[in-house]
Amino acid sequence: SRIAGSDVIVLPSLWEGNSILMLEVLALGKPMILTDIPSFQEVLGFNALVENEVCRQEWFGVVFRKGNVESCKEALERAFSIRESFPEMSKRIATVGDGFSTGKQAAGYMAIIEKKA
Repeated sequence: SRIAGSDVIVLPSLWEGNSILMLEVLALGKPMILTDIPSFQEVLGFNALVENEVCRQEWFGVVFRKGNVESCKEALERAFSIRESFPEMSKRIATVGDGFSTGKQAAGYMAIIEKKA
């Protein structure tokens, strides 16, 4: 797939629910450049950008402000400057992705069902 052959994936979402693309990227262990939106914050566990931040390096790649072209451009430049750290990021990302496997999600649902029974 194109994702598997990429060095880094850009997710410029203005909003997301449960992002299937992000789950695919996690499963493949790819670094990400993504917008600072609540659903991405929740899944990846990062804090929102503060007022004076244009973008920020995180453990999975770089975060930028949604709807802000200059912020996205700076995030792309930052990612390029840290590309040597992508292999280490990929290892950590793949570990997080393991937690979202369909088997683990099914086990979680089964545990909930068993508690209610």
